[in-house]
Amino acid sequence: MMTHRANMIASPVFEDDVDKTRMASVLHKLLVYTIVLLCVLVITLFCTS
Repeated sequence: MMTHRANMIASPVFEDDVDKTRMASVLHKLLVYTIVLLCVLVITLFCTS
């Protein structure tokens, strides 16, 4: 069960294209950091109101 969840949130890997895999990894990290930042911001705004 935990392996399935880890696979769901892992960045995609393209076997034939290293550059595409690298770009997907960068975009995936950017997306995850943005989601975390938005969650923290929303929690902070709702808790201080």
